[in-house]
Amino acid sequence: QDFRKELKLKPQEKVKLFVDGLEEIEKILAKHEKLVKKEISISGFEVGPLAGEEKRIQIDGQKLKIGIQK
Repeated sequence: QDFRKELKLKPQEKVKLFVDGLEEIEKILAKHEKLVKKEISISGFEVGPLAGEEKRIQIDGQKLKIGIQK
């Protein structure tokens, strides 16, 4: 959500989320796809190569890249 705010996206704007990095996180997102889509108001997400605006984050010391595409 913070990344959406940084990009000045409105809450009602549907975007696509891309995630690349931690296999564990990728699996969790895939398993809970419906909940993730609802909670962060996205049209969909993909695991793998990024598209759109990109940001690097860390979760428990592990690097992860996320991307948002309008």
